[in-house]
Amino acid sequence: MYSYASIIKLVFLYLAAREGRLVPGFLHNINNSLHLLKMNFSLLDRDLSSPKSEKRLQACKNVIKQFDKLNKIAGDRQFYVNESVQQIYINDFISWLVAYWKNDSFCKHRVELDVGGDGLYNTITIAPYVLTFCLEEGLINSLEELKDKDGLFNITFKVTIIDNKVVFELSSPTELKTDKPFMPFLTTKDGHLGFGLYLTQELIKHWDGEVKLYSKESQTIFQISLPLISKQE
Repeated sequence: MYSYASIIKLVFLYLAAREGRLVPGFLHNINNSLHLLKMNFSLLDRDLSSPKSEKRLQACKNVIKQFDKLNKIAGDRQFYVNESVQQIYINDFISWLVAYWKNDSFCKHRVELDVGGDGLYNTITIAPYVLTFCLEEGLINSLEELKDKDGLFNITFKVTIIDNKVVFELSSPTELKTDKPFMPFLTTKDGHLGFGLYLTQELIKHWDGEVKLYSKESQTIFQISLPLISKQE
């Protein structure tokens, strides 16, 4: 339906838009940390000559560590949206993805992101943006379904290696509301284009992989299969 060049342009527009949506979440966390830092420095200044000063100083150091953590998470995204084909450690990628999304105030208090499987310590040769865009699309769809519900929900990443392919499986306690989820411009959500899953499908096909979205035992399964070594450049 669309040329691959057009698909790529749209994918990077989506990635840029996602970064913009997540900025308020990071700013929320940074502002909280900054407030704590100012408060503790103020108390440290007041208590400098008292036994409490050491405790105040340690609190300031902890806040600075949080700043460093947020800065690294945000900075690492530049690597994981890179277009150059390279070898990626799957465990590093999943750890970054989980940390990045947990630091978005949209979901951090509501969703548990559990990671497991026997393929975490393998590597995959691919352009990093492919993994980032496609797995974020699955994650976004899950979170959109959960955001109006109460309670704590588990979203699970499972990584397995089957016949020289890596299978990423994202499971969530949501309901799949259509039997044609990859059809462009078909959406069950208000204010959405219904184009992200279509882009995911086209992107994965180009990289010799396969993507599935289906229901199983009150869970929605988003599954991506990709060769460990890609033929694409």
